[in-house]
Amino acid sequence: MELRQLEYVLAVAKYKSFTRAAADIKISQSSLSQQIGKLENELGTALFVRSTRSVEVTAVGAEFIKRAQNIVSKVTEARQSILDYVSLKKGRLSLGTIPILGHYDLPSLVASFQKNFPDISLNILEEMDEELLQMLHFSKIDAAFVQRTNPDLDLRYYPLLLDKMVAVVSPRHPLAYRKSVDLRELAGDSFIVPRVTSGHYQDFHRACTAAGFDPRIVLHCSVVKTMLGFVREDVGITLLSSHVAAAEQDQGVRIIKLTPTIERKVILAVRNTAELPPALRGFIKLASQWVNAKTAKEDSKVTAIGSRLVKTPGHLVFRAAGEADSSSRRA
Repeated sequence: MELRQLEYVLAVAKYKSFTRAAADIKISQSSLSQQIGKLENELGTALFVRSTRSVEVTAVGAEFIKRAQNIVSKVTEARQSILDYVSLKKGRLSLGTIPILGHYDLPSLVASFQKNFPDISLNILEEMDEELLQMLHFSKIDAAFVQRTNPDLDLRYYPLLLDKMVAVVSPRHPLAYRKSVDLRELAGDSFIVPRVTSGHYQDFHRACTAAGFDPRIVLHCSVVKTMLGFVREDVGITLLSSHVAAAEQDQGVRIIKLTPTIERKVILAVRNTAELPPALRGFIKLASQWVNAKTAKEDSKVTAIGSRLVKTPGHLVFRAAGEADSSSRRA
């Protein structure tokens, strides 16, 4: 029994015709009939009832076809797996990223991919969320790390990380030594925020609107160091993702928890198509393993306080698939 004979049987069963099956698999009708006849002799039973008008599957043939479909499917999966692996030895992958990638340890994911597939040419482009999503639409990049998502059937989103915003003020701010502050209490302040095309700005502005005020913005800036410098000089205050604020370790500012919580997510966005490049499929698979490993590590840090379990913001379950110099860190 040969694999090609199983494929021939499935073709005849599909078309109920030796002529049409032979045309589909591109062999002569006589060769097809000969191979199936040879298989039937080996099995000692007929798989098809042939007549001048039609070809019908026998009861035994129906059972055989079920088994043959399973075998051919498994072989096809095995072939595709090998082809994917071979394709990953060479290729190109273009990734877009928001400027604060380094604050979330995501460079380790990219570095891990590079180590596993050193012959794949990797290109990384830094931009704001809106620009990255547009580039993704026009196939200028293969995937993007973003913090903003829109309902879009042309894109697929994979959650990577979960964070939340905190208020960052100077030590002279009236609320500087509060443990937490309601966003509405900041309605009279001046704000230093990222560009309007960033997901951070969109979430910030939406939260302010929900709190009942239109924020007074004195400066749009993407470099975290610059933002904090202006905060230290009392030009204004800012809201940052907690991981970003904590990573800076700036002693000249105060970090205050915000209520209600303004969530920030880091998401891997790709085009919603079944024909993803092998290099991108490999990256998504590795990202899945990376996220699950990070989640397990975070779970181990869950701390029991009284009768409650408290878990710090961290990594999400992946659903599907070196850090920049501090002077160039951006929001």
